[in-house]
Amino acid sequence: MPIPKIDLTNDQKIWVSEILHSYLKNELPDNAKILLRCYNKLSPGFDYNKIDSRLFFLDELNLLGVYCLDNKNELLIYTDKIITYIKNTLKKQPDLPRIFKAVELKKELKIPIQQIKICLIFITQIPKYCDSAAKPLNEFGYSEIEIKRFDTVQKYLKYSSINSLLEEILFNWQQKSIIPSDKQGVQTQCEICKEWFTAYNPVNIYCSDACKAKSYRATKKT
Repeated sequence: MPIPKIDLTNDQKIWVSEILHSYLKNELPDNAKILLRCYNKLSPGFDYNKIDSRLFFLDELNLLGVYCLDNKNELLIYTDKIITYIKNTLKKQPDLPRIFKAVELKKELKIPIQQIKICLIFITQIPKYCDSAAKPLNEFGYSEIEIKRFDTVQKYLKYSSINSLLEEILFNWQQKSIIPSDKQGVQTQCEICKEWFTAYNPVNIYCSDACKAKSYRATKKT
């Protein structure tokens, strides 16, 4: 699947750039603060909700969003290096479960710690690239991720390039946009965010992969 060209207006580029800037400053995303910082740069009536939803994982910018803003952004390169390092480490040291800490990745890959924590967020947004994750309180980014399941290990062993990862993000988005025509949905309350949603799978207790991932975030590895 080729990566489509998703055009951003000048206003949208300003908004997405500010989101990324907040991440790099280790700030939790806050649309109200972003609006105040960018207000004089934005056109009257700008609505951030009209930015292409493919560039986000719920309220978090994803790798595709970074790519569409700047297809040579260092975070794309760093994410590729991190996944490749995890892949090679798993092959050389096949011991599970395995926890990869941001401080370890910083030492091995010579990447700034905040950029690593952001890349770990991007990695956990993609299904089966992480079995659990931990983050410091009131900070943006993950301090570690855990790999332990067969499907997760298989994902890393099959990884080939950052482009393949971007294609996977698009594929997952397209799959979620398909509503089954032969099934009747049931109104279900998400266990994490408590929002009501239409579930087509009776065992589905999360409204999204993001909430499923957040079920792991509460437990900080010691």
